[in-house]
Amino acid sequence: MVPIKDLKGNMLSLEELKEAIKFVKAQRQPEEPFEVVVAGRTQDPFDIEKVNLCAKVGATWWLETIDQISFGWQFGGELPIEAMETRVREGPPMV
Repeated sequence: MVPIKDLKGNMLSLEELKEAIKFVKAQRQPEEPFEVVVAGRTQDPFDIEKVNLCAKVGATWWLETIDQISFGWQFGGELPIEAMETRVREGPPMV
């Protein structure tokens, strides 16, 4: 499952994520596993608090968001390619 709050890239709150997982579990056969994918942005590989909190309520995958808006891009401005590439090179959160 890949829960999406809206098309603006906002994450579900932890409570919303927990409720969504609970709802999906109720629709499935007991003991039938499924994956829960959450996308978000961390500052660096050591910024793991929100990743751990999502895992605690049932997320099994974290997709790091690497988009120009998250890196300060303004419409019509130059794309922050260097900052985006730097974050990619740093690697995923270390959990």
